[in-house]
Amino acid sequence: MGIKTRVLAVALSVATPLVGYFEGRNLLAYIDPVGIPTICDGWTRGVKLGDQATPEECDALTRKGLEEAAKVFGAWVPQDVIDRLPAKTIAAFLSFIYNVGPGGPG
Repeated sequence: MGIKTRVLAVALSVATPLVGYFEGRNLLAYIDPVGIPTICDGWTRGVKLGDQATPEECDALTRKGLEEAAKVFGAWVPQDVIDRLPAKTIAAFLSFIYNVGPGGPG
């Protein structure tokens, strides 16, 4: 079962600026500290050096990444636990999953 729509909307509204704060925004692709081509707010999938993005494209990628993180979170955390968590806690988990990736270490 996925995260309820209302809880997800609130968590995403908190997680989006959180990701931006910790990731930083780059409209031009760069090599991140671990050697991976990265753009926008830490997006790595399909990025090549020389790629450019608009702020709107970055917003869409961040939203997509956080929605994917929410699916992973919802798949592993029971709904009754999610229901008791504050939105800011869910947002922190979503930010972490976004940062390391759904199969990343940690």
